[in-house]
Amino acid sequence: MGRLLRAAGHIVVTADSYLGAKDAAATESFDLLITDVGLRDGDGLRLLAELRARHQFPGIVVSGYDMPDDVKQSISAGFARHFTKPIDFAALTKAIADLVEQPPRA
Repeated sequence: MGRLLRAAGHIVVTADSYLGAKDAAATESFDLLITDVGLRDGDGLRLLAELRARHQFPGIVVSGYDMPDDVKQSISAGFARHFTKPIDFAALTKAIADLVEQPPRA
């Protein structure tokens, strides 16, 4: 996903874990968080809550589950959008544009 977003003109910082994302957020500034619900060392829902304590940016969550309760849990956790795998990339890029209200940076 990072490569696709970069190819679309976005500046992307990737992390392969919950702790990696927290470390990146400690040293980088972000307009948006995109995370999976299930991270190998944590929970994407909790990640947004922790990062929002210091940063104010919208979040998009990716999940393998799309039952109404799953989506409700994501929205209740503060995510602006819930995407189910496999992700529709066109819908994702539209959501990004809607949430950050600016064109991708080259």
